[in-house]
Amino acid sequence: MLTHIDLPIENLVLDPNNPRFASDFAVIEPVPDSRLVDSEKDTLARFQMQGAVTDEATTSTADLRRSMMDIGYVPIDRVVVRRIGDTDKYLVIEGNRRVSTVKNLLAALDKKDETHDDLIKIRSHTNSFRVIPCKLINTENKSREEVEHSISVILGIRHHGSLLEWDPLPRAYNIYNEYMGLGESESASFVLDTKKVTEIAARLSVSASKVRSSLQTYIAFLQLSKAVPGVKSRHYSLIEASVSNRSLATFYITQDPLTYELPLLSIERLATLLQFETRDKADYLGKKIVRDPGAVRAFGTLIQRQSLADHTATREYIQSQIEEVLDLSSSITIDEANDNVINHLRRTKWVDTLNKLMADRERRLAIEEFTGVGNDLAALHELQTILGRICRVL
Repeated sequence: MLTHIDLPIENLVLDPNNPRFASDFAVIEPVPDSRLVDSEKDTLARFQMQGAVTDEATTSTADLRRSMMDIGYVPIDRVVVRRIGDTDKYLVIEGNRRVSTVKNLLAALDKKDETHDDLIKIRSHTNSFRVIPCKLINTENKSREEVEHSISVILGIRHHGSLLEWDPLPRAYNIYNEYMGLGESESASFVLDTKKVTEIAARLSVSASKVRSSLQTYIAFLQLSKAVPGVKSRHYSLIEASVSNRSLATFYITQDPLTYELPLLSIERLATLLQFETRDKADYLGKKIVRDPGAVRAFGTLIQRQSLADHTATREYIQSQIEEVLDLSSSITIDEANDNVINHLRRTKWVDTLNKLMADRERRLAIEEFTGVGNDLAALHELQTILGRICRVL
């Protein structure tokens, strides 16, 4: 399926449909082969070697830049490509970060857009940058579906397994694209199909449950990005923790079982809980309800305790704690609210046990049968001692 080929760096074309660009939220129309070469400049600009990395538009390659400036390009892991039509250009399927780093370093050398010392380093390694050893996917006499299937298998083995695992958002974006068959049915809406889930799982070498959870989170991510201001790709892990939490999914945040769409109430609750619009602003000094995915789990515990409470009074108390947590003017944190609830439940359990004991004693000790002498008198004195201790505790 793969054959070795050495290619000049200028013949390699970066993939504008790279799953690493999933932070752009919307599922845009894929760039066809006829426009791949023309899109090269814009695609290269989305890979940034140094400096601040914007959340929506770039993929940092600062680590590769440092390495290649020191030791040059080392082809330990081969770049995977496919030929673009009948041209001498090849689309990079696997290895876009490495190829983009080489292209950016050579561009910096031409423009002298680095420090003097760094330019010397780049120049010393240019021989390793000019020709890149690659693995070529055989596309001869193969249909587009067969080629795409081969590509999916390669990316699945590498990025959904343990070799070069993508971050959660690119992984989910890739799974979603595979599921929806983008390029054929861009306007189609998602509907859960267990057979299709199984097919995608086999193609990408992941479990069916992983496919479902990725789809569930990614669809929620897309929906929130359109409905709520301030949603960024860096919030994906918080969204994932929220929709995958069993307690929240059962009692607080729901999704349609077939379309994974969030109802309006769930969108509002997530927007309040995760504070997308303000949480990352430099000038925001207020309360941050959820600081990390772990805090989402703690909030789920709070919601579960309320839903499983035996008494109305207890449910109302826990609801008051939830409201305190969500109230930005209150200083109570999720952990503090859980501690308060635990203490309340302990007190309630103790009182419930006492009430049951008293009810049992009342049932067994009828006042009209009390003689006031002998064993009855001894039992009365013992009961008075116990009640005295209880009163002191109370």
